[in-house]
Amino acid sequence: MNFKRKNWIENLALEAETAVSYLPHTEQEGPRFQIARNLQSLYRHYESNEGYNTRNMNKERHIIRTIKNKLKSNKALIMKADKGNTNVITYQQDYHNKIKDFIENNNLITFNSDPTKTFQKKIRNTVNECQIVIHKDERWKYINMNPTAPSIRGMLKTHKADAPIRPVINWRNASAYKLAKMLTKKLHMYVPFPYTFNVKNSIHLIEDLCNIPFNPNLQFVSFDITNMYSNVPTGDLLRIIDLICDQLKHELINLSKAILEQNYIHFENNFYSQDSGLAMGFPTSSVFSEIDLQYMENTAIFDILVHNNITGYFRYVDDILFAYDKNITDINEVLDSFNGLMPAIKFTIEKEIENKINFLDITIAKEQDKLTLDIYINPTTTDSIIPGDSLHQTEHKMAAVRNLNN
Repeated sequence: MNFKRKNWIENLALEAETAVSYLPHTEQEGPRFQIARNLQSLYRHYESNEGYNTRNMNKERHIIRTIKNKLKSNKALIMKADKGNTNVITYQQDYHNKIKDFIENNNLITFNSDPTKTFQKKIRNTVNECQIVIHKDERWKYINMNPTAPSIRGMLKTHKADAPIRPVINWRNASAYKLAKMLTKKLHMYVPFPYTFNVKNSIHLIEDLCNIPFNPNLQFVSFDITNMYSNVPTGDLLRIIDLICDQLKHELINLSKAILEQNYIHFENNFYSQDSGLAMGFPTSSVFSEIDLQYMENTAIFDILVHNNITGYFRYVDDILFAYDKNITDINEVLDSFNGLMPAIKFTIEKEIENKINFLDITIAKEQDKLTLDIYINPTTTDSIIPGDSLHQTEHKMAAVRNLNN
């Protein structure tokens, strides 16, 4: 767009200088010189097209005002879709109803008042009790001085029936946010993660699939964990940390307990608490879910795999791919066994269609005597990539090239 805010060039220069200041002192002059040249070029280009830009700015302002007025008169809003990097227009009331449905379907409990001050006090006490994990001179770093309740918004899942929301919760100013980021690093340091069944990416999965001996009876299915974060049993989680952690377990458990208690959100002047499960989007939720799932995989799930003669088991976050011999294994019995592991965690199944199944961003197909692999492009993909002349880092621009190359 041609519209530029007042003092845009000065603000851009300040932001660039701030970024350069984070580099080592010996490496700052080169980027600073290049940024200065780029800013001069931008300024000359803008000045030489001032008349053209002014005309176009007026058009753009008119378009923006027209869109805003239409949205306001129709009580609608623009929001991001969950996938595909697209925007969606929806009515405000429909959006609020979907948020309310999410709150009701997940059995959130209503608070009578804002619990932030109470939670802030608990965080202070927990941090002050830590003698080893947190040095006394660094305790102030993990306490948010002016915390506010986490707020929720939704992104529409346009690729699903009735377009439910994917909740996005802003935790950045929550009382436990800084402490949770630190705890995530500590758990990765002190909790043993075997990563026995994890796949890092599609390349890793392809390498593992190539090691599976092919036979005509080979079948593939995928399991998906329904609402994984909100269904992880937090009571079991603390017990697992106590069982598998050898170092600093007492302080890690206390920190984990304090953070798990602060599972609440704010919406339309109301405050809600999730009685069980992990906080959606919180820094610790990913590592907590990995602790729980990897423990299950190396105990109860391992027994199920052996008992049912599963040929291959590969998990990426909450998506699981199975390879098995259809003449030996009843995959529906395997699904029943998985759904019987824990009352809260449920798995859904997706089977092959015409000897093909999509997993991550690859399509696995079976031919007469071999497996073939191809790139899978989700129907919601927009094929948008960062333009080559943008100011993004080269590393970010090359991500699309690397993805297509791999």
